[in-house]
Amino acid sequence: MSFAKKIGLTFSPLQIVELLLPLSEPKKLYEALLLAISLDHDEIAEVILKHPIYEKLEKQEQLYASTGQVREKDREITSRAP
Repeated sequence: MSFAKKIGLTFSPLQIVELLLPLSEPKKLYEALLLAISLDHDEIAEVILKHPIYEKLEKQEQLYASTGQVREKDREITSRAP
């Protein structure tokens, strides 16, 4: 049995997220948060929101908002909206 399968069988999805979160790219946390919310994984979304890496990103976003800058990803999302 592969290592990934052993981990998947041993830990809950929440525990796996908690283990992998510190290793994640900060830019991917926003996408992970949106996915967790859209799949109704509230506990996972909370873990992401409370993680220090996300808190740091949130402060950066507030800085961008205060200077009037818009993230490229936000432009993409807005342009696809119906």
